[in-house]
Amino acid sequence: MHWQQKIVEEMNSILIANFNLLLLYIMKTQWNKLIRFTLTILFFDFVMTFIYLVVAYDSKEWNGLNDHNDSKIIDKIINRLYYSVNVSTAFGLGPMSPISNILKIITIVQVYITLGIFLSKYSPLRL
Repeated sequence: MHWQQKIVEEMNSILIANFNLLLLYIMKTQWNKLIRFTLTILFFDFVMTFIYLVVAYDSKEWNGLNDHNDSKIIDKIINRLYYSVNVSTAFGLGPMSPISNILKIITIVQVYITLGIFLSKYSPLRL
């Protein structure tokens, strides 16, 4: 009976070791997917920031911005990046919102592209 117990214990330790390896593999794979998704959205946010800088450089194009809080180029970049991240994460527009129709259309396109990126990465439908 003693040798049978040793065999069962050995098999249990092998199963536990394999299960741990499998769990580590799954965790690593999921983290890689999350990192790739985050970098994709971050890259897209920077592209949209550049578009917002080109299309709406002037603070008069935005509700919530004025010459005081949008005077230097670094302020303009941060404000447009902030807006882009707010739109991409679906947290809402926050204190800034576009005034012109072209900016509203660009914002709508950004929302749909972000949604498409999210669904293509995480949807069981696999668009």
